[in-house]
Amino acid sequence: MNDILSNDEKWGGSRRPERSFQTFRDFVNNNKLIDIGFEGIPWTWSNNWEEEKKIKERLDRVLCSRHWRRENGKAKCLYIENDASDHAILLFDTDSKGGKWKRRQRDTNAKKEIRELKQRLAEVQGDGYANKNRKVRVHKKELKEAYKREEVYWGQKARVRWLKEGDKNTNYFHASVVERRRRNNISSLKKGDGTWCESEHEIENEINGYFQDLFTSSNPQQIESILYDVPLVITDQMNEMLVRPVSEMKIRKAVFSLQPNKAPGPNDDTLIFCIANKEEGEKVMQLLKRYGDASGQVINAEKSSVFFSKNTRKERKAKILDILGGMKEAK
Repeated sequence: MNDILSNDEKWGGSRRPERSFQTFRDFVNNNKLIDIGFEGIPWTWSNNWEEEKKIKERLDRVLCSRHWRRENGKAKCLYIENDASDHAILLFDTDSKGGKWKRRQRDTNAKKEIRELKQRLAEVQGDGYANKNRKVRVHKKELKEAYKREEVYWGQKARVRWLKEGDKNTNYFHASVVERRRRNNISSLKKGDGTWCESEHEIENEINGYFQDLFTSSNPQQIESILYDVPLVITDQMNEMLVRPVSEMKIRKAVFSLQPNKAPGPNDDTLIFCIANKEEGEKVMQLLKRYGDASGQVINAEKSSVFFSKNTRKERKAKILDILGGMKEAK
């Protein structure tokens, strides 16, 4: 396709406007394709210019259908830097044996049981057993329950909310699990000095070092200016209520309010209101930068959205989204 899906797949040069990715994104989504990911260097093309003018992009990728990904769950693609060309070498392996970080898998689903029940059912149906019909009904009932457990197993691992158990969605759940495992796998990581980790050991050390630095105070400056305009709304009485032991009734209420098979998560959303113009957009970016400098946290533009009023023109929307670091418009 000779294109990228977002500015996260581009290093160097000017940022592209978000609307320029829409055609390729629509192609991938409309055809229900899955990106199998990669290992090795994160780019596949470079203009090979001097360091300050160098541009690198992930122009090459392997896309597949959910069915193919389900049948080839271990397939992987390795990006290999190539000094003889401006494009990297793509080594596509459909029979990968996996890496050293592979987690121990336990056979907790009903796949083996389904296979054995099918075999037993075939034996009963093919031979002249006494009470044949009764045994067939028993095995069919057991097989139905096993299929149900198989679907629940993959549904829980897929964490898909909008499909209901019992709708024979096991194949979709399985494809979702394979794709989520691919997304959760860290095959390469950029270090703080700009170089890339080349082994699992380097990746492990880089992650450990990052979180050690993250949870160590950097003695932030000017934090008073951040807190100055934050009103004090927690009274002593309210604080006593917040720090007192949690009752069993509150725990029960919280647990039973959860969606089945799901776990609770923190809510760290923040809303910022402003006028849709260049000046206000730049002020928002300054505010987010000051917050990041004081807290050590970085705003993720890919997970941030912008709501516009209905009378905002498309040209103004695109300009503001670009100022805000490539945030997406909320639909």
